[in-house]
Amino acid sequence: MYHGRLVLAATSILIPTLLTEFYSSLVGGHSGFLRTYKCIAGNLYWVGMKKMVQDFVKKCDVCQRQKYVATSPAGLLQPLPIPDRIREDISLDFITGLPKSKGFEAIFVVVDRLSKYSYFLPLKHPYTARKVAEVFAKEVVPWAELWYNTTYHGSTGKTPFEVVYGRTPPPLVHFTQGETGVETVAVDLVDRDEALRQLKYHLVQAQQQMKKYANKKRIFLEFEVKEWVFNKLQPHRQHMVVRRINQKLVPRYYGPFPILARVGAVSYKVKLPPTARVHPVFHISQLKKALGDYAMEAVLSADLEIDSEAIDEPDIVLASRRILNKGQKERQWLIKWKNRTTEETT
Repeated sequence: MYHGRLVLAATSILIPTLLTEFYSSLVGGHSGFLRTYKCIAGNLYWVGMKKMVQDFVKKCDVCQRQKYVATSPAGLLQPLPIPDRIREDISLDFITGLPKSKGFEAIFVVVDRLSKYSYFLPLKHPYTARKVAEVFAKEVVPWAELWYNTTYHGSTGKTPFEVVYGRTPPPLVHFTQGETGVETVAVDLVDRDEALRQLKYHLVQAQQQMKKYANKKRIFLEFEVKEWVFNKLQPHRQHMVVRRINQKLVPRYYGPFPILARVGAVSYKVKLPPTARVHPVFHISQLKKALGDYAMEAVLSADLEIDSEAIDEPDIVLASRRILNKGQKERQWLIKWKNRTTEETT
């Protein structure tokens, strides 16, 4: 006996059974390290007990799958490099789900990443990659206009493209004194080069500030190839359209799966089952290190597979309410889904 507690040898074969009973049983209820340790310490003692309880709780398979991670999301912000020239690097994006206007319900946004000059091009559903390419060629680069604007004009001694952008397409030729005999063009090119220099400086400053503030709410984390991780697959599907009645009991993570390769600074490729139709590359914020001994990949849940024919469509709105989310008032709607029972309203 030790202060009224039963003393066991650190090598006792009873210890694994006791840990399971105090932590994993219906009485233990997976109550975390501190509660479990206090409960055991009130009755028993063995050398190294505290560390052994910590290790047991950390490696609990059920807790790794179910419990919420209270740490900041992993993966530091990775800003894109600032382009050197106008029209050297552009970004593409789509704004969808808009009210229809003359049949158009989406906007194709094209932005030059240096000048921030933007095009807002309307699109109709359904649109394909070919349609998007045609719209891009017609509105951002019309071929007839490109031919005309890149043709030499004797009156200016340059192409219209060079007069407007100060460079030959596609690279931007930095202006030097004496490069052109047209005074107005020379002034414009000098002003343009200075504007580009200042623009790049301010973009770098803004990017560094954005990275600084973003990384205050993030943590640095990295994994090694062959390490095992749990995956948070399709979080939008788990929250937007609930496919189970008891959604809070659904595992937050699936797996574990081994890491095959590192992709970039904050993404990893994992080994999913051969039958999976989910892309195997994940941002590090969607991964969590698996503790314990794992040697075989888990089976991917069937309801995480992408099935275009099984997309839920709203039927009727049953009710609505206002909630307070991070200091902002938001409205929520209770939806009855088509071809689903009333019990599956969300």
